[in-house]
Amino acid sequence: MRNLIERLMARRVLLILVCLAVLAAAFGAGYRYSLDSVAARYDTAIVLHADIVRTVTRPGRVVTALDDVLRLGVGGTVTEVFVRPGDQVAKGQALLRLDNSTVRIAAEQAQVSLDLARLKLDDLLAQSEALSVTASVSGTVARVIPQAGDAVARGSVVAVIEDAGRMIVEVDLPEHLAPGLRVGLAAEVSVPSEPGKAIRGRVIEVGGAMRVVAGKTSIPVTVEFINPGHVRSGSTVTVTVAVPEIVRPRDGYVSLHNSLILQALDNAVIGRWLVAEGQTVTAGQVLMELEHPALVVQRDQAELAMNNAKKRYDDVKRFYLEDDPLVEVQRLAYLAAKVTYDDLDARVKALTVKAPQPGTVIGLAGPIGRRVGVGEVLVQVIPSDSLQVTVPMPVAELSLLGPETALTVDLPQLGVYGLPGQILLKKLPPSGSGNGELIVGVERRLTALPGSVARVHLGLGTETATASGQAEAQQEHRLVAGASGTVAAIHVLPGAKVEAGTPLATLTNESLARAGDPGPQLVEAMLSVRAAELAAEQRIADGQALVLRAPRPGTVMSVALQSGQMVSAGAAAVTVADPGRLDVISDVGQLDVTKLQLGQRVEVYFAAGDARVLEAELVEIGVSGQPDGNDVMYPIRLRLPAASGLLPGMSCAVDLVTDVRYDVPTVPVEAIENRFGTPAVRVVVDRDTDRQLSVAVSRQGRTWKGDVEWTYIVTGATDGVRAEVLKGLPVGTEIVLREKVRGTTCWWCGRRH
Repeated sequence: MRNLIERLMARRVLLILVCLAVLAAAFGAGYRYSLDSVAARYDTAIVLHADIVRTVTRPGRVVTALDDVLRLGVGGTVTEVFVRPGDQVAKGQALLRLDNSTVRIAAEQAQVSLDLARLKLDDLLAQSEALSVTASVSGTVARVIPQAGDAVARGSVVAVIEDAGRMIVEVDLPEHLAPGLRVGLAAEVSVPSEPGKAIRGRVIEVGGAMRVVAGKTSIPVTVEFINPGHVRSGSTVTVTVAVPEIVRPRDGYVSLHNSLILQALDNAVIGRWLVAEGQTVTAGQVLMELEHPALVVQRDQAELAMNNAKKRYDDVKRFYLEDDPLVEVQRLAYLAAKVTYDDLDARVKALTVKAPQPGTVIGLAGPIGRRVGVGEVLVQVIPSDSLQVTVPMPVAELSLLGPETALTVDLPQLGVYGLPGQILLKKLPPSGSGNGELIVGVERRLTALPGSVARVHLGLGTETATASGQAEAQQEHRLVAGASGTVAAIHVLPGAKVEAGTPLATLTNESLARAGDPGPQLVEAMLSVRAAELAAEQRIADGQALVLRAPRPGTVMSVALQSGQMVSAGAAAVTVADPGRLDVISDVGQLDVTKLQLGQRVEVYFAAGDARVLEAELVEIGVSGQPDGNDVMYPIRLRLPAASGLLPGMSCAVDLVTDVRYDVPTVPVEAIENRFGTPAVRVVVDRDTDRQLSVAVSRQGRTWKGDVEWTYIVTGATDGVRAEVLKGLPVGTEIVLREKVRGTTCWWCGRRH
């Protein structure tokens, strides 16, 4: 019985324990279910494809476009400043000039060095070409001097060619033709036996010993012509040469214009002198006074008679008509009296002698009290700013001169040469033949006494000269080596007939040419020329930099230098701008500057005026940044459209599109949090994936029953609202934006968990 009771008790205890276990399990399951069902309430979003347009807004300021701060390329002293602020300048216009003798001399020396290097190179090139000796004329080879293997020097005779078909004639031409005579000048040769026929020739030699015949100096000239077959040695031929740039000298003397030779108009006595010999006077200055009392009395009497006649004429006009004969008689009487008075008054005034123009006084007539007669020279005035030269000249030569004839004047007694002159007058003799006079004026401050020797050089242009001489056969031509070298081959033998240009011999000179390529001496000369060109370019550029010029049209905004100021190279001199074109200057951070492109269109907002938005072009991105807090800012420049109506200095806001991503996976920016230095989002995880996606797409921002897990992602561009997801989230994933309610109240214990 006792055992039965113990077994029943054990069963009851076991049953109680089982019930307690079931109750505990139910309680735990209910508690967990309550927590799991209302654990958290979230606003959620879905990972979607979207466009990301990143825009940066920066402040800006309007400035003038194309502001050029022109700096000096060289230093020196400012001698002239040609512009002032506000001036309009054209491209290439001179703004200021510097003086720097060192730069100027260096440019001249560099040019001389370049010219010398080029001359040396040209000479070496000519020598390299002269390694092939060719016949200069057609003819018969008389002899060949060197043999193969012989060394020849430059200028030595290589071969002699006889040329009986060519003739030469030496004639004497006037000395004044020498400046225009030169080798190669065309000439015509005629034979007296064949009038009207001319043979073409050319001058091959000018100069030699001058010849003086009958007081005239001549210059010998040798003319070469091709023998047509009938001209024999010793024949007399006539040579005609048209010589350009002829200057013919003519002797003359310094003279005075008649107005500068002051003569007495009446017999008078010298009253007093107001100037001395050699004194400088001005125009209108009184030089002397003559005395003639009787003439003064006559003038006064004539004045009284004129006044009486005028009074009678006025009285008659009051009582008689204008066409009455008595009125006309009185009028004629008055006019006759006035003419007499005017003549006497002019003669009295002429007693006071005045200088007609500025100059120097010479040739005073005599002492005070001396009597002078009519037409006697009282005094002469040499002009101070000009002089006059009279040149006797045949009428035939005067007719060749025109207003455009160039001439210069020499004054040997003053040691002055080459003064520019101008033809003032050509005086022809009454008969129209013989000798006339050429009056030449010279504008120069010189004091030359009348009668001083002067020489006038007349530029007559082209002058044709004719002379006769004896023709001679030019029987041989000596061909000389144009370069030194070794004879490699002789191509002709004596007696061979050759044409002009036929190769006669070949020389070798490895310093000039080697296997068809330039030799070391020639290469060195080429390099020297190149080095001299580079040096000359730099020095010439420095010399040109002494004049600062505008690089483009514009307006001068400021001038930093003034005349007499010493400046160094690189100094800011003038600022030139185009006020009709405006720019906007702004800046952008280091994260965005690399994403900008020149030519990019940018919207600019202006609060001033009508608060408009203009589209500008990005024209400049700075390469040097300036620190600004935790960022580095780089300057940028935007070009505004023309005629924008804005003013420099206005402020604006610049909207820069720095990045654009089309149709990329994105999430809202507020869903991203930084966990341990890495972007992360909370993802709503449901074991039933299909249900999660179907419900998530149809219901966004709801309270979701499921797990929330942190997922680390890689982000890209952002526009401030959404961010690009490069890695970590597939499209369609539901993520948490924000928590609405965190935790809930337990139904069992009444506490918030």
